[in-house]
Amino acid sequence: MSPPPPLSRRTRRLALLGITLLLVLVGGLVLVVDFQLKSRAQRMAQSGGKALAQVPILDGHIGAHEYSYHYYDKRIRMDLYWKIVQDRIYLALKSPAHGWEAISLAPIGPQMLGGDILIGYVEGGKVHVRDDFASLPTNHFSDIKLGGTNDILAAAGSESEQGTIIELERKLTTLDANDRPIGPTDLPVQLAYASEKDFTSYHGQNRVSLLINFFTGQVSQVKGP
Repeated sequence: MSPPPPLSRRTRRLALLGITLLLVLVGGLVLVVDFQLKSRAQRMAQSGGKALAQVPILDGHIGAHEYSYHYYDKRIRMDLYWKIVQDRIYLALKSPAHGWEAISLAPIGPQMLGGDILIGYVEGGKVHVRDDFASLPTNHFSDIKLGGTNDILAAAGSESEQGTIIELERKLTTLDANDRPIGPTDLPVQLAYASEKDFTSYHGQNRVSLLINFFTGQVSQVKGP
């Protein structure tokens, strides 16, 4: 049996070209898979390890297992729920009153000074919310009035015999100098509410100061600023 005839130069070139194209395709596939894995890992890190975490439905009602973490303060009888999904935090405030309720992030004191405040109330079935900053120890103003921006992305609220619920959505970090970033460290927080439907009435004794790690859910009470 005679040996097969040698391959022509053209055939060898076509074979080399085919092998080269195959290697390029395999390399591209590896890069795509690597990129997808890295993107998934980044999303998991941003959402506290829950890449497929379901976003809370902001409808003025707190569903079972809708939020990742919950804190209830016995003294002022106020609830705080929250969940982080990618670059956003979802908050739910619940108080026994029928006026405003608020959360203040990173106040430095004295009193409320320096706090990044998310405040709201429900009236006539409609939620009213405002993104504020405490530029004085005893007063706060809207970020817009102070030259900043309103960074509440969405909100909902409801009232019942049990009190008021307000749900909010905000980015963990905004571009507004009056907002405070929310990271994986302990953050000073104040919770408060009042019986009046406005943004300015005094809360009286209905305020508590806390340290919260929003990523781990750890909460501890502190002496307020």
